[in-house]
Amino acid sequence: MPIALYAHSQKGNLLMKKSFIAASALALATFTCGAFASDGKIDFTGVIVDQGCDVTANSGQPVNLGQVAKSALPIVRSTAAATKFTIGLTNCPDNYKVAQISFDGTQIDNDNSVLALSTEAVSGVEAASGVGIQITEGAEQNVVKLYERTAEYDVTSGSATLDFTARYIRLSDTEVKPGIANAVANFSVHYN
Repeated sequence: MPIALYAHSQKGNLLMKKSFIAASALALATFTCGAFASDGKIDFTGVIVDQGCDVTANSGQPVNLGQVAKSALPIVRSTAAATKFTIGLTNCPDNYKVAQISFDGTQIDNDNSVLALSTEAVSGVEAASGVGIQITEGAEQNVVKLYERTAEYDVTSGSATLDFTARYIRLSDTEVKPGIANAVANFSVHYN
C-alpha cells in the first residue's frame, strides 16, 4: 500500500493518507475493545445514613508511643511501646445495634496488619526504618488489619468506648535504623 501512496498525485496522496489513518483508527478501536473484556462482575452495595454516632473529642488525638530503644525490638515480629487509645461514640441513633471500626493507611508491603512509618524527616531528623506500627483491640490484643472491620461493639445504650492499643513491631532481620517513627491511620465507623 505505501507504494500506491507515492504513485498518486498529491491530491490522491492526501486521500490515501486519510483512508490509511481512518483504517488504522478503526483497527485500533477494534483491538482496544478487547481490553475492556469482562471476566466477572462485582456489585457494590451500601446505605448512606442520615446520622451516625458522634465521635468524642478525645478520638483523633495523637497517640504518643514515646522514645523506644532499638534494643527493645531484638527479633523479627517483636513489639514494644504498647500504648492504649480509645475511640468514643456517643449519641448513637436508637436503631443502631453495633458499630465497627476500620482503619486505613499505608501498609507494609503485602502485610495489612502493619502500618508503615512515614518516610519524611521531621526537623532534620530522618525517619526510622525496619519498624512499623500495629494496632490491636480488646484484652486479647487481637491484631486489627487495615481495611478490615474490627470486632462489633454494642451501641444499643447510645454510646460506647472502643479500646485499642498501638505498638511498634520489628519487620525484618535488617537492623532497625533509629529516627522519627510516625504514621497516620484514618478510621471509619460502620453501623449495623
